[in-house]
Amino acid sequence: MTEFAAADFLPSVEESLRKLGVDHVDLLLLHWPHGNDTPREVQIEELNQTVTQGMTWHIGISNYNVAEMHEAAGLSAVPLVTNQVEYHPYLSQAPILRACEE
Repeated sequence: MTEFAAADFLPSVEESLRKLGVDHVDLLLLHWPHGNDTPREVQIEELNQTVTQGMTWHIGISNYNVAEMHEAAGLSAVPLVTNQVEYHPYLSQAPILRACEE
């Protein structure tokens, strides 16, 4: 998800579901927390609403650093099941991996 504002978030999810021809997805991620003006608590509340409304079964985040990940997890009433990050031999994400394991 990249449409973070409260007025745009759920309509964007509904549009995506309609385009996919499904009534829900297994996992919905907030992508790249940088460069938007929507407060994180609004983003996470909107993400939680997708679970409450049956649009997705699980939620997660993408490309959050350790501090952002902890903040998002603390704000979420629903467990965040993943933090999708780029990970390969040339880019260690060891601090994020350790934080996720905790």
